[in-house]
Amino acid sequence: SCIMNKGKVAIALQFGVAALFLGRAWQHFFWDPPYRVLLWDEAVMGTIISSLGYASWQAFATDPAVDISLQWFTTSVGVFLFLAAVKTLAINYLKRLNPFFWGVGALFLLVIACLYWKDQFYRIPLLLEFTLQWSLPIFLWLFLTAKITQDRIMTGLALAAGLTFIGHGL
Repeated sequence: SCIMNKGKVAIALQFGVAALFLGRAWQHFFWDPPYRVLLWDEAVMGTIISSLGYASWQAFATDPAVDISLQWFTTSVGVFLFLAAVKTLAINYLKRLNPFFWGVGALFLLVIACLYWKDQFYRIPLLLEFTLQWSLPIFLWLFLTAKITQDRIMTGLALAAGLTFIGHGL
């Protein structure tokens, strides 16, 4: 059914998700998302790096090909998030693609949240602060596929917003 038939909540979710994806796409195009937090952690990546054939951590960290690959990956994620935003705005076209874009988009947002959390020494409030970001596409998908009533969506959104602001306040 048309999103207009679902009312103001659906429209607010639609534009919220689109704005969220656009903002993160912008970050991927013009700023530096936190992927380096993981890649430059020798304790976490050391074994993987040595299995890729690098003689040392220094050889990996200074290899221009690694930076080029990371830039390619970052731009690719940015393109995906931009397309997810466009698909969200064009919600009634090719509806079967909505779950793919929203699910993968939510996964990227969760990964970004976890990397920021890692960067801040695993402080729980920072992880909570990202709750609304990674969950919003999921709420939109659940609401539009009629798997959850509007009352339950509103309760879930209130909980996600509460966790977000508790994390921010802490």
